[in-house]
Amino acid sequence: MEKLEKPNMLLVDAINLVTEFKQQANAVRGDIGTRVSQKLDEVLNKNAGFGVLSDVARVLQGQKVENLELDSTLVAKFKFAPTTSVDVERTF
Repeated sequence: MEKLEKPNMLLVDAINLVTEFKQQANAVRGDIGTRVSQKLDEVLNKNAGFGVLSDVARVLQGQKVENLELDSTLVAKFKFAPTTSVDVERTF
């Protein structure tokens, strides 16, 4: 999580981190691996914005994306778009 909170992180890098974590979570065997994978899928599926950011990241990497409902002139402005919604400091 801390890696995603770095300032000025490229959107492509942040999406790649999430994708890599998802692949690693899917590779974990047993009950814990299944629960982590299911929870991650639930969270990502509930967040429609993550899908849009994933599509934008693919466009930034030069891939073609069908049905991207975003003006092409705006895509470049997402280069440093944050994947976390707020900066939160944990205090206990």
